[in-house]
Amino acid sequence: MVGFGVAGLLIAVLTHELGNIKLWQAFGFFVLSATLLGWVFVAMAHLISVVVSEKSRAAGLALLVWFLFVLVFDLALLGLLVGSGGSVAADVFPYLLLLNPTDVFRLANLSGFEAAQAYSGLTSVASAGLFHPAMLMSVLLTWVLFPFGVALWLFNRRLT
Repeated sequence: MVGFGVAGLLIAVLTHELGNIKLWQAFGFFVLSATLLGWVFVAMAHLISVVVSEKSRAAGLALLVWFLFVLVFDLALLGLLVGSGGSVAADVFPYLLLLNPTDVFRLANLSGFEAAQAYSGLTSVASAGLFHPAMLMSVLLTWVLFPFGVALWLFNRRLT
């Protein structure tokens, strides 16, 4: 909550358009999507902790999963693009980005800003109009609900 107040204060100080409702909507969308992204990794950590019996192994695996999604996945996609000489089907590649919650987060937050698209890395491959923000948020929500659901199912199964 403190971060939200500090960020809101920065927006108020750095912009002359304090009354611009689109600015506050974009900020609210960012806060919601960032919260969902955090919950994605919490859900994955819960799933890992249900599957693994040792705390230290669960913590290590959770960090490894985070590292794989944040760094390695995009490197693999970039390698796919370079290795294929850019011949990966343009209609398939943007959907590969949906397999990574951090890319979904980037797509949701950067696709609406034309100036940012030039600097957004792999997400610039997906055109701004390809994915609707509500659809991207539902994908992020699915990334939260699926691991939590599997973790709950495995935990309940272990209890019986």
